[in-house]
Amino acid sequence: MIDRKLCELLIQEYYTDVMNFCRAKLRDDEAAKDCAQETFILFFEKRQRLDLTENIKAWLLSAAARIIKSHRRNSWRRVEDGEGVIDRLPASEDIQRSAEMKSALSQLTSEEAQLLIRYYQSDKESRQRLADELGITLNNLYIRIRRIKSKISNKIDK
Repeated sequence: MIDRKLCELLIQEYYTDVMNFCRAKLRDDEAAKDCAQETFILFFEKRQRLDLTENIKAWLLSAAARIIKSHRRNSWRRVEDGEGVIDRLPASEDIQRSAEMKSALSQLTSEEAQLLIRYYQSDKESRQRLADELGITLNNLYIRIRRIKSKISNKIDK
């Protein structure tokens, strides 16, 4: 078990290492700061289960890697345009990349766009209902979403 004071000292000692790790993986200072902060929040929450015999730095970097992976998976955010249409854009993209994304999104069929919108507006339980409504399994819904996202990505990369 790591007490609160020692936890604070460990955070001071390893913050730079974790922050540099996050920056290297994300190449986005704001996202790196968020992920580093989440890593230390997790560390502080789990300090009761950790002890000093563990390699704390390795634990922190491993936790940061999982948080970065989660961040990348969840990096789509909601953006509303003037007509109220909801697009999903990567959170860390610059304006030019966002314009490319909007252009790629505009080339989706209306069914694909609606499915993407409904998918990102739902939680896991609602996604199961959406899959049932479409007459497909939840796994097939995930596959369709992945294909739509791949289609968007391919149009941007051209």
